[in-house]
Amino acid sequence: MATLHDMNGEPMQAASQETVRLLDHAVTGYARARRDTRERLTAALESDPTCVMAHCLDGYLFMLSSKRDSMARGREALGRAHAATAGASVARREQLHLAALDAWSRADMRGAAAVWDTLLAEFPRDLIALKVSQFVLSYLGESEGMRERVAGMTA
Repeated sequence: MATLHDMNGEPMQAASQETVRLLDHAVTGYARARRDTRERLTAALESDPTCVMAHCLDGYLFMLSSKRDSMARGREALGRAHAATAGASVARREQLHLAALDAWSRADMRGAAAVWDTLLAEFPRDLIALKVSQFVLSYLGESEGMRERVAGMTA
């Protein structure tokens, strides 16, 4: 597993640059609310089943649907992410995404938001963290927090 960089220059662990490209394609789909985001993500996961960031995005997409069975599916994606690490060391960005997904999948939205705050402080161009935190903060009615995160990303 190599440390590579996504389209925004943030570090991530992946087996190849092709996996990073495919994940970037999925993240772009998510950011643009494309209907084919899930298919894009499937391609990234098929390219590298050990890509923790891809599994975290998978879990986030399930959680975003706000359906009862989605929490279980989000936790399953979290389990796959942990299994993908197979005891290997996990980079800081991936550790934080794992922690945020874990909190959110246990219905601890404020806990997840706090982890995303840390994530965005350390990795300010993390588009995944920004997008999911915006959703959760909106749900919590924290419009000021939403503005602060965007301002932090554009600073």
